[in-house]
Amino acid sequence: MSDWQSIPCVERHKEFLEKITAILIDCAFESVSRENPVLRWREPNHLQNIINFNLQEQPRDQDDLLEIVAKIFKYSIKTGHPYFMNQLFSGLDPYGLVGQWLTDILNSSVYTYEVAPVLTLMENTVIKKLLSMFYKDENGSMIGDGLFCPGGSFANGIAINLARYWFRKKIQNNKNISSTNLVLFTSEDAHYSILKWGNVCDIEVVLIKTDEYGRMNINDLKVKILEEQKKGNYTFCTIATAGTTVLGAFDPLIEIADICEQFNMWLHVDAAWGGGLIFSRKHSVLLRGIQRADSILFNAHKLLAVPQQCSLLLTKHKSIFKEAHSKHVPYLFQKDKFYPTDLDVGDKYLQCGRRPDVLKFWFMWQAKVIL
Repeated sequence: MSDWQSIPCVERHKEFLEKITAILIDCAFESVSRENPVLRWREPNHLQNIINFNLQEQPRDQDDLLEIVAKIFKYSIKTGHPYFMNQLFSGLDPYGLVGQWLTDILNSSVYTYEVAPVLTLMENTVIKKLLSMFYKDENGSMIGDGLFCPGGSFANGIAINLARYWFRKKIQNNKNISSTNLVLFTSEDAHYSILKWGNVCDIEVVLIKTDEYGRMNINDLKVKILEEQKKGNYTFCTIATAGTTVLGAFDPLIEIADICEQFNMWLHVDAAWGGGLIFSRKHSVLLRGIQRADSILFNAHKLLAVPQQCSLLLTKHKSIFKEAHSKHVPYLFQKDKFYPTDLDVGDKYLQCGRRPDVLKFWFMWQAKVIL
């Protein structure tokens, strides 16, 4: 008989969930053990014979499902394994794992305070703390705003859109500037998502040469900015990288910030990898100058080992998310609510339904300290 109701029932599901929980706890420790391989590799055809990926006409019983869980774990990559070095994320933090499980139990979406009160306050707390770490004005008070994003590539796209919005808004006489006349600069070692977003936004992306260590060449940046301006194009944004994908290079942020200030350009720093160094008293020196950026991408799931995914976009422009994104739809964002409506954060996001990635990060933070 089909178990079609999507609600847990003590009689039918408690024992099953207890067995699953026990399996997952064992998996957590097995996946990080050096006595076990990172992967039990099987060719695609062989793997399809081991796990039946077909969707069945009839439901499988719970014993079959338990067996499927075991096979999925057995033949999947163990990204928490000490020998997993394929990507820029790794580890299996036990506190982050608890936060991940709690996130799935809650199954929440964060757009208004009334549907996610705890998570809304949690997001605000984490964003404010990160802003105080990355940005401070002359009086030492917090400035800016932030978003949680579905990955660093998406955050880069939002930053480009913000830069375009900011540039068009400040142009004298409110000229109607075509996107095809907007030019963005980034290094030849920058993340490929920037080129993709150039296509999406219909803007030109000019790649800047790098030195022997993979850092952006400042002289080449100046030359190419002047070249584009002579063509009559609008040089509106430069994207620097703090921790490139291949070499881990940190672009010279102070010098790039000087150039952006000289040419009145938006500076975005892709610190998806290197941004985690803000938590290190010793190594945060590599991020010198980052406080001058108009926007910063930071992936907590990389250097900090927060479970996938946990990406943030921070900006020193406090109201720009709302100005660029908000549409004030009345069925969600009414003005006559019984709590401060600035807690309805959803309108400043491009998404509506949104997974609360903050919980695992916040929970980990409770258990750890800044180095």
